[in-house]
This record gives sequence, structure tokens and C-alpha cells, in this order.
Amino acid sequence: MRKTSLLITIMISLLIGMSSLVGATPITIGFSPTANSFAVTPTGSYTFDVILTGLTPSSSVSAFDLDIKYNSSLLSVSSVNMDSSIGLLGNWGDGIDVLSGLNTATPGLLNIWALSLLTDPIALQELQGAAMADGTMTFATVTFAGIGTGTGNLAFDWYNGKDVKNFNAEIIAGYVPEPGTFMLLGSGLMGVFFYRRRAKVS
Repeated sequence: MRKTSLLITIMISLLIGMSSLVGATPITIGFSPTANSFAVTPTGSYTFDVILTGLTPSSSVSAFDLDIKYNSSLLSVSSVNMDSSIGLLGNWGDGIDVLSGLNTATPGLLNIWALSLLTDPIALQELQGAAMADGTMTFATVTFAGIGTGTGNLAFDWYNGKDVKNFNAEIIAGYVPEPGTFMLLGSGLMGVFFYRRRAKVS
């Protein structure tokens, strides 16, 4: 009877875990318009929104730290304006509800970051309500000036914890479907069950 109950528990846990994977929503970070290939001229100006897509009504973003790579022989950073969706601010670094900053010291690399000072997740969700409605949130708007002729592209440089976090400090950048808690529990219980069974046989 105890074996049967354990097996039933394992199966239920695995089924619930698998169902959580099926319902997982991809969360991605990108540029709007697409910035993987665009013509650059010395007199041109090029503006892109840094966006996160795949948000749900129960989501909230409280921090991000992103590195954007660009060709410094073709482009120069003209301006960076952060959206007010994680708190109110005037300019970079003088936020009311946000600590934020940017760094252009390394040629070809733009670092932008922000940390919300709001302590209530409901306040964040209210600010981000419009974003939750269509699943897309804008972090910042970046404008580049053309300084050469060629094909430009922008890309994110992921390293050393460059990411986006929600209110509970969980990393949500990119999309890596992780097993649900019940699935992990079921896998562990199954391992214990078969280990004990082998021990009895030997």
C-alpha cells in the first residue's frame, strides 16, 4: 500500500510539473525595430527601443542591467532615454523612484542599468499595466548617429549576470524552460523509490 501511494504521488508530481512546462511563456529581450541589419550613412540618425516581450499580468520588472554591442566605426551613441515603467525619473542617475545609469566608456559597448526603489509590487504592476496588456515593455530608447557608411547591427552582450529581474529578484531574461517545483519533487521521489528498491534486491 505504501509503495502504491508513493508511486501515485510521484506520477501526480510529474504530471503537474509537465503541465507547468506546457504553459510556460517565452520571455525575450530585443530591439524595435529589428536591429540585426540596417544601412548606416554618416548623416543618418537611428533610433531603437529596447524591449522585453512575453510578460504576463502577474509579472513585474524591478531591475535590468544590459550591455548593447554596436560597431563604433559606424555608429556613435547620441542619446539614451529610459522608460518610466519601473519608476519615475527625470534623467539617468537622478531618479525619484529609480537608481539608474549608463556607461559608454568602452567603444562599441553601451551599458544601461536601472533598479526600481519601489517596495510594493502592486505599484510596479500599476506602472507596467499597459505593458502587461500587450505583453511588451520598453526599457529604454537609444538613438545612434551615423559616423560611417556600412551595415550596422545591435546585439546584447550576455556575461557576468547581465540580465533582467522581476520583483522577487528572479532572472527573467531570455527563455529557458525550467522544470516546475512539482516536477523536481517527483523526480527526486522517483530516485529515492528505485534506490530503495535496488537496495532491497541486493
